[in-house]
Amino acid sequence: MQKRGRWSIIWCLLCRERVDAGPNDHFRIQYVFKLQYVFYIHNQNRYSLGRNDMDDDNAPPTCDSTENPRTTRMRDAVLNAVVELIVTEGAGAVTALRVAEQACVARSTIYQHWPTSTALVRDAIDRVITPNAQVPITGDVEVDLRAALSALRERLERRPFRVWIATLLDHAKGDPKFAETQVRFVTGVLRPLRDVLAAAVERGDLVADLDLDTAAARLAAPVLSEHVMFRRPASDAEIGTAVAAFLTNHGLA
Repeated sequence: MQKRGRWSIIWCLLCRERVDAGPNDHFRIQYVFKLQYVFYIHNQNRYSLGRNDMDDDNAPPTCDSTENPRTTRMRDAVLNAVVELIVTEGAGAVTALRVAEQACVARSTIYQHWPTSTALVRDAIDRVITPNAQVPITGDVEVDLRAALSALRERLERRPFRVWIATLLDHAKGDPKFAETQVRFVTGVLRPLRDVLAAAVERGDLVADLDLDTAAARLAAPVLSEHVMFRRPASDAEIGTAVAAFLTNHGLA
């Protein structure tokens, strides 16, 4: 039997109370409807604010400014629920039923906006990787690269990125289109590091034809490896070694 949170249990009890009410129990039905409305508002607030402890760089609303605010709140509640399910139980827990219970919305609403669980996971991943915390660029390549890698290390620890990487790999096997999400994920995670490299190229510190994506990936490899394979943060020494090797290979050591 799947474990349900206390709010899901309360919601189910209220639904049962409404069904059990007789045709003449007008006051009882009205009272239950009011309780469910209060519960709904509380749950929206809980999911719009409750995940702020996951990360300091919280994602902005997923929809444009022309969207109905109610729809925006619904999307936020649903995607936050998906994030929580993936982090606590894994991607296998992401079903329309479970998400509807977590987010306190109708299953039909889930299917209307996300026809498959893969679509839910894809949008949740996009939410997780954006936005990035800005890394100050001082103009000193070594200092800036160390700062970007240290920021990446901290971000990986704030969010269990190994969970998301496993989710990406698992879904990519069954859905080739999910590879696009994987590329967006990697690009988003490495964005600050890539920005540091781009600034160095613009200043003339690095060659103009430098492959920024490849360089960022190679620099980040030790940090990602420690996080994913050994479940520990990369040390300052390991970050320093990666930066020194990069600078040596590009004639800046």
